[in-house]
Amino acid sequence: MSNHPSYPNCFADILDPLTEDDFFETYYDKKPVHIPGGAEKFAGLMNWEILQDLLNMTGIWSSNSLQMVIDRETVPPRTYCEDAVDRDGASVLRPDPARVMNWLERGASLVANDIDMLTGPLRAAANAFEEAYSCKAQANLYCSWPQRQAFESHFDTHDVFAVHVEGKKTWHIYETRAPHPIRHTRFTSVTKEQHRQNRGKILMEVEMSPGDVLYIPRGWYHDALANTEGGTVHIAFGLTSVIGMDFLSALSDLAVNETMFRLNLPPARAGRAALANHIGKLANSLSELSQRGDLVDMMAAYQAEYHYKRGGVSLPVAAQDPEFALVSDQIQLGAHQGSPVLVSNGKATAVPPTVLPFLQWCLEKQQFRRSALIAAFPRADLFDLDKFLNDMANMQVIKPS
Repeated sequence: MSNHPSYPNCFADILDPLTEDDFFETYYDKKPVHIPGGAEKFAGLMNWEILQDLLNMTGIWSSNSLQMVIDRETVPPRTYCEDAVDRDGASVLRPDPARVMNWLERGASLVANDIDMLTGPLRAAANAFEEAYSCKAQANLYCSWPQRQAFESHFDTHDVFAVHVEGKKTWHIYETRAPHPIRHTRFTSVTKEQHRQNRGKILMEVEMSPGDVLYIPRGWYHDALANTEGGTVHIAFGLTSVIGMDFLSALSDLAVNETMFRLNLPPARAGRAALANHIGKLANSLSELSQRGDLVDMMAAYQAEYHYKRGGVSLPVAAQDPEFALVSDQIQLGAHQGSPVLVSNGKATAVPPTVLPFLQWCLEKQQFRRSALIAAFPRADLFDLDKFLNDMANMQVIKPS
């Protein structure tokens, strides 16, 4: 057995002992669930020592990425920050360690935003969420002290997985769920008083200990309060998925190619009936667009790309030059309604324009090394090239040779 502290490498590790099948069947987008875990479950992901080391990397923090809250009110940045110059030479407000400690000693909570790229284990956990969930995952850390509540009861516009790593904290999950809110003023302009009135009665009271996970679907009202003398730390992974509004954006991208959507609306003098008739034609054209056979493939490709880029640098460079070959000589490019498709095993898959040149090159070469692909496209992002190779391998278009 390894003596190294553990951290999750996949979604199953995060959910354990709950299975992925049970989660998606019973809880996903349906209701909250508390998943107890052992104290060592996330020991290598975050603890007091790791957090201290991160906070002492003073050059990476600003008043935006490191915030402080006390008794439900945001601490003014000028009271814990000082003027500084960041690594790009721009002026920033940078947290001053002495002032930060002063506020912590007074009971302020510390919020470290966007930490999912700062360490290998954090990147692994965020990537695990994205792979299993088909989403974008972003992580904020919350360090709180006993009996000083930082945040009012509220709901989030994304699913939340609270991963508890230090101390104990009591969470209240309320009976009310806002219906699938998004980051729009309709949902983000709710006042604190409205939140208190809307949250309803307590549905669940959960005491979180190190190793525990709490899943809260977006829109579900909740709050939390530390209850151990030494303070508590948890990481909130916020997961944002592709939604129907993204489908409308895809239709908009298609509509710009159709003359009907580029016509002027009838002038006001033509009357309401003329306007209604024109809108009816637009609706019919939109319906026709939504029936396009490749639209599902387009949305699937968009969903596959819907994640953040983390890492990708692997050293030494000389060790990273695998060789690939086409799985079959029957794989070829075709066209469907004027758009390129990849034909493989009798199935046609839409090809995004961004990867079409890579695919054409691979089909021409049939067998190649990664270094040759990189040399053929010197202006391409290496992350994009490696993702293309990985996607092609997963689709069984190429294989290591």
